[in-house]
Amino acid sequence: MDALTVKKLRECKLDNNGELYDPASGETFKDIDALTVEEVKIFVEG
Repeated sequence: MDALTVKKLRECKLDNNGELYDPASGETFKDIDALTVEEVKIFVEG
């Protein structure tokens, strides 16, 4: 996984629809169901 993806995962917030979004831009990054185990760990560690 590249450094940019890791950075985005750490900065993302989870919305009510189960999607990760960038709070600065409001842009949806990824659906929570589409995350890999490694991505979930990075997001949770935030």
